[in-house]
Amino acid sequence: MTYLPLIPFANVRLQKVEGSGTSEDYGQAEGLDAARWTGDADAYLGERLVTEIENGELNQVGLRRLTFAANLNTGVQLGDHVTYEQDGILRRRQVREIEELDVVGLIRVQVSRE
Repeated sequence: MTYLPLIPFANVRLQKVEGSGTSEDYGQAEGLDAARWTGDADAYLGERLVTEIENGELNQVGLRRLTFAANLNTGVQLGDHVTYEQDGILRRRQVREIEELDVVGLIRVQVSRE
C-alpha cells in the first residue's frame, strides 16, 4: 500500500508536470520537454493578494500556490509547467517557486497567474 499525505482540502486535480522546454537555438526548433509526471492526484490551489510597498508605491500582487503530495515523485523543478483541472477546465501554469514541506510530506509550488 502506498501512503499519500493527506491534502486537507483538495479543490483541483494535478494532471501533469512537464519541463520548461527548449528555445530555438543553433538550428534546433523550439519545443516542450517530455512530461516528468502524469497522473490524476488531489491538490490544493490557494490564492491570495499580497500588498507591498516598493519605491514609495503601493502594489498588490496576486499569488497562486499549488500543494500536492511529495511522494508522487513528480520531479518538479523551477520553470516547469504544471497542468491541473479546476472546475472541469485544464489549466497550465509555470512553476515560479518550490517549497518542500518535509514534515508533512507535501510540496507547494508558486505558479504563474496565467
